[in-house]
Amino acid sequence: MRFHCTQVRWVFYLTFLWIFSWPALFFATKRYAVVKAEWPWSTTDSQGIKEYSSISEEQWFEKWHVGIRRLVLDRYQCEASEEVLRGVMARDEDPGSIRTGHEGVDSTVNLLTQGFQVARALSNGSNLGRGIQGGWGYDT
Repeated sequence: MRFHCTQVRWVFYLTFLWIFSWPALFFATKRYAVVKAEWPWSTTDSQGIKEYSSISEEQWFEKWHVGIRRLVLDRYQCEASEEVLRGVMARDEDPGSIRTGHEGVDSTVNLLTQGFQVARALSNGSNLGRGIQGGWGYDT
């Protein structure tokens, strides 16, 4: 037998369960809190009017793709701020990357190198293998 919301509501009304359920729900549920967020890329003109500046996804990707790729290859585990990304991008070159001058050959060799690194990590049972077999929330 299926109950609809209105039927459950009437059962609560007629059996006076609402006397217990409403205070429990009132005190057990959290209230909303007002959060003030400040957009860090906004500019304020001379009259105090804010103008929100933004960039497209393509522009953002062009700005940070080298730093993100290097952090991924370094297996960086923390939050990456702009300072961290700028520091990583200031490095000369990726460690272990091969530069032959031909873009297709370079990308293929680097892709194979990364594949071998993943295979080595899985076979050695390092952090990558542990994360795949049982990471966050895994019952041991």
